[in-house]
Amino acid sequence: MQKTLGSTVIKLYWLAVALIIVKSLSDAFIMQSPSAQMWNDDLMRLVQVRNFLAGQGWYDVTQYRLGLEGGTVLHWSRLIDLPIAGLILFFDLFMSSKNAEITAGAVWPLFLLAIAIGLLTRISNAIGEKETGFASLYLGSFVIYMGGKFGVGSLDHHNVQIVFTLACLAAALSSQTGYKAGIIGGLFAALSLVVGLEAIVYIALFCLAAALRWWWHGADRKTATLGFSAGFFVTLIISFLAFWPETSKTDFRCDALDEQLLLLAGFGSAGLFLIVPVLSNQSKMVRLIGLVSLGATTLIFGKLFAPDCLSNPMSQIYPDVRTYWLDRVNEAKPFLVWLQDPANRSSFGQLLLPVIAVAYLIFSIFKSQHKEEKLLLTVLIAISWAISLYQVRASAFTDIFIIPALALLLADSYKWYKSTNNSKIGIVFIVLIVALNSMFWRELISEFTPKNDINASVSLVGANTSDDEQLCLSSQLIEQLNAFEPGLIVSGTNFAPYILMETKHRVLASNFHRNHDGIQALVDFSKSDAAQAKEYLYSWNAKYVVLCTGIGDTWGQSLFAEEDGTIWPLLNAGTPPNYLTQVGEGTGILKIFQVNKPEGS
Repeated sequence: MQKTLGSTVIKLYWLAVALIIVKSLSDAFIMQSPSAQMWNDDLMRLVQVRNFLAGQGWYDVTQYRLGLEGGTVLHWSRLIDLPIAGLILFFDLFMSSKNAEITAGAVWPLFLLAIAIGLLTRISNAIGEKETGFASLYLGSFVIYMGGKFGVGSLDHHNVQIVFTLACLAAALSSQTGYKAGIIGGLFAALSLVVGLEAIVYIALFCLAAALRWWWHGADRKTATLGFSAGFFVTLIISFLAFWPETSKTDFRCDALDEQLLLLAGFGSAGLFLIVPVLSNQSKMVRLIGLVSLGATTLIFGKLFAPDCLSNPMSQIYPDVRTYWLDRVNEAKPFLVWLQDPANRSSFGQLLLPVIAVAYLIFSIFKSQHKEEKLLLTVLIAISWAISLYQVRASAFTDIFIIPALALLLADSYKWYKSTNNSKIGIVFIVLIVALNSMFWRELISEFTPKNDINASVSLVGANTSDDEQLCLSSQLIEQLNAFEPGLIVSGTNFAPYILMETKHRVLASNFHRNHDGIQALVDFSKSDAAQAKEYLYSWNAKYVVLCTGIGDTWGQSLFAEEDGTIWPLLNAGTPPNYLTQVGEGTGILKIFQVNKPEGS
C-alpha cells in the first residue's frame, strides 16, 4: 500500500509541475513582454543580467544609470545572475532576444518551483508518512504557484532563498546521521547568505539546531554536525572568493555577504567544527558549557570585528528616506497594519493558518513519532510568523513553511476517517481540504473587499478610462521616453526599473535601500519650492522630470501632491516653472518636462 501510494505521489507531482509549466509558458507569450508580469526587483534583476551579458565585470554589480553621479552599488549576487544569463544565451540560439528573455523569465522560476514542491514533499514525509507527502503536494502546488514568488517573470532572489531554506530544512529533518545530510545543510545555509540576508534568521536557527542536536545526542550526531559546520565554512569561503562583494563604494555593511559577515559566520562555524570532535564523548553538561563558551566567544569576536552585523543594517538609512520611503513600502509594514488596507484583507489566511499549523504540530509532538523534527518545524514556523507580524515580507516564507504541518493535519484526518469510517469525520476531512488551502481564504474574503486596481494583471493604458484610472507602471507607457535624448530623469521611485529596462536614460531614485542617496535627493527635490528645485536639477545635470497622473506614481500624486509651494503640485497643475518645458504631446497620462539649459550655457 505504501509503495503504491508513493508511486502515485510521484506521478501526481510531475503532473502538477507539467500543468503549471504549460499554464505559465502560455501566460508568458500571451503577455509578449519580458516585463509584463514583473515587479521592481524582477526588473532590476533583468537589468543587472543585461549589463552582465553586455560586458560589465563579474565583480562589478554597480548600476551606473541609477542614482547620483557614479551610480549605485547593489547588494545582489552574481550567483543568481549566472543561471538567468545562461538561459537567455541558450534560448537566444533559437529565437529572438526578446523571446529569449521571455522564455528565460518563465523557465527559471518554474525550475525553482519544481524543486520547491519536491522539497516540500520530502519534508512532509520526514514528519509523517506518504499520505502527508500527498497532502503536501496538493497544498504546496496551490500556495507556491499562486504566491507570486515562482510565477512567470519572478527573477528576484527570494524564490531562490525559499528553495535554499527548504533544502536546509530537508537536510535538518533527515534521518541520516552521516556527513552527507550535514554537508548538504551547511552548503545551502551558506549559499542562502550569498544570495541575500532575508533568510538569515532561519539560517541562524538551522545552525543552532545542528549545535543543540549535537549537545543532546553527543557522539550519535558527531559526523552530521561536523559535516554541517565544514560544509557551511568551506562554502562561505569559496563563495566569498568567487563573488567578492564590492563594499568600497557604499556605506552599508552586513546587509549582504561581506568581510564582516564572513568573519562572524566563519568564526562560529569553525569553532563548532573544532569543539565537536573533542567534546562528543563528554557529558551533556560539558558539551553545553562548550557551546555556551563558543557562543559567548563568537559574540565578543563579532563585537570587535563585525559590529555592524550585530545591529540593524537599515539603521544606516537617512531619517527622511525612512519617513518618506521605507516606512511606506508595503512589504516592510507590520502585517496587521498592512492587513488594514481593504485590498490586502483577502490575505487573512496568512495570519490564521500559521497558528493552526503550530497548534497541530504541538499536539502531534506529544502523541506520535518524529518529535525532534516536528519541534524544529514548530519553532521555524513560529519565528517566521512573528517576523511577518513585524514585516509582512516574511509571510512569503511562512506560507511555505506551514505546508508540511497543514499536510500532516490533513493526512491524519484522512487516516482517522479511514480507520473509523465515520461520516462526521469524513465531513471534517472535506472541510479541511478546503479550509487549509490559503487560496480558499483569499478568494472568499476578496468577494467582500474592494479590488486593488494597481494589482490588475492587464494594463489599463489605452483603455477608455479616465487618467486617474490608468496604470502608470507599464512598459508600453515608459517606452515613449525613447523618443527623447538619453539623460538623467527625476521621477517617483516606482518608475526607475521600468525606465532602466526599456530605455537608455538614467534615473535618480529607485526602491533599493543602497540607493538612499538618490532617494534622499528625490525627497529634497519633492519638498522644495520652484527656486530650490531648479538648483537641484542643475546641480545633478538632470535632463527631465517625469510624473504620471494615473495609478502608481506615489511621489507626484500622493506623497507630495498636496504640499503647497512645492514643485509637484505645479507640475500636476500643468503650470511648470520657466526652466521646465513640457514635451512629448500625446504621451497621455505620462507628463514629461524637459529641463531647459541654464542661461549662458
